[in-house]
Amino acid sequence: MRFNAILAATAAVLTGAAASMTAAPPASADPWPACDFVFYEGFPYLKEPAAVIVGGYTECRPDRELYRFHISLTLEYRRGGRWIVQGAEQSDQIPRPRVNIATWAPCENGAWQGVAAMWETAPDGRTLSHSRTSSHAIIQC
Repeated sequence: MRFNAILAATAAVLTGAAASMTAAPPASADPWPACDFVFYEGFPYLKEPAAVIVGGYTECRPDRELYRFHISLTLEYRRGGRWIVQGAEQSDQIPRPRVNIATWAPCENGAWQGVAAMWETAPDGRTLSHSRTSSHAIIQC
């Protein structure tokens, strides 16, 4: 009898948990952030004879209106255990639907990465910042 009571109580708890999980709004209910960034090649690359380049594009959902948008793309080199910015480019152009952006730096042997930092402002005043970091690339000049 005691086993049946424990089983019934466990079933009630699991049923309640399942009901609360299904009542949650879907992840797509608030499509925020509206924009994302895609790196060309997925990482920085060598452009002969001696330049490292990183680039890509930001693309926004066509169903989202933006009041303001800013992107900063940096090319970073690993030196002494820290990432040092070697090249940078910025844009305030609102992607409709895309904005292409790239930057470069003189080549140095070693590890490189790109970082795209974005700031979006919706018409209702909500502001969100987010970023994407490329895969690391080991480049020999």
